[in-house]
Amino acid sequence: MDLGFLPQVPVCIVALEFRSLIPSTLPLYSGSALRGMLCRRIVSSLCRSRSSPCTDFCHSPGDCPARCFLSAETGSGEPSAPSWVLEPPVPEELARIAHGGEVTFPYAVLPPASLGEAAGLRSLAPMSFEPGAVIPLRLVLLGPSAGAATDVLGALAQAPLARTAAGAPGSFELLSAHEIGGTGRILFSRGLNGIPLQRAPARPLLSYVKAEDSRVKALRVCWLTPFRLHTDNGYCYDPQQAAERFAAACWSRCVRLCELCCGAAARPPFRKWEPGDWWVEECHAYRYEWKRVSLRQSRGMSLDGLVGFCDLYGELGDVYALSRVAELAHVGQKTSFGLGKVRVYVLE
Repeated sequence: MDLGFLPQVPVCIVALEFRSLIPSTLPLYSGSALRGMLCRRIVSSLCRSRSSPCTDFCHSPGDCPARCFLSAETGSGEPSAPSWVLEPPVPEELARIAHGGEVTFPYAVLPPASLGEAAGLRSLAPMSFEPGAVIPLRLVLLGPSAGAATDVLGALAQAPLARTAAGAPGSFELLSAHEIGGTGRILFSRGLNGIPLQRAPARPLLSYVKAEDSRVKALRVCWLTPFRLHTDNGYCYDPQQAAERFAAACWSRCVRLCELCCGAAARPPFRKWEPGDWWVEECHAYRYEWKRVSLRQSRGMSLDGLVGFCDLYGELGDVYALSRVAELAHVGQKTSFGLGKVRVYVLE
């Protein structure tokens, strides 16, 4: 399989640490709440339309660095692949469930919503942070946003992130940032020996991904955060079907990243990904459901996706290469919320 188009996709990966300034509360799945705070801070700081910052579609797409963090359409008419991925901390209990472990508090199992679907999974308690508590995050900037990485860090260092949800306030200050990959250089530190903002370098995406290995015969793919897969029949909550379509979802993510960076003309040809030389040996997942509040739309909404694992067997060289990209860029929908985070293990 030729992934030769991917070196054209620049990426900058930064590990961030935020410090809680007040008693703060976040949902147990914190990706959507953190994404909202980060996006508001970045757009309000970087938007060229200072008098009326963009809240949905950009008014100056040609030269505005905030453009990368807003919705867009591609030349093919599909929504563009988000050019950034936020990775919130995955609670230890959720990671254990995703690897096949027992469901324990603060999570609870619910009956399947319909025949053929996974059992439900719901969190029962939020996360609370005392002043001084540190929250680690990872920010993956892809394509156009990778070039704005230094501006993004400057925006996040400028002022605390604020959460104004009723009954769940929060204020978080950027404490430090360092590069992942490359030299691992410290890019910012607010400590006693503070380090001023440094330039954040971008590297080719494939420099972070191991080369394809045609000898791989068995893989375990863990969906550590909800894998939100949309099909012609709506969202998929059948673990077997999701496992069979995982490779196709990874390929779609790669293609759309290429289109985001290089335009519709560079879009690789369609390729069908279905079990044939490989198959799903085992899968187990839950339909993780939670509610989020969109401050931009001033309403609450439900989100869900599959958390669990699938074991794939057969000729898996191509699938392995795609899944390694997904480890970095995530897979499925709402990746800017941190959804679709996967961990891949070679079993054979």
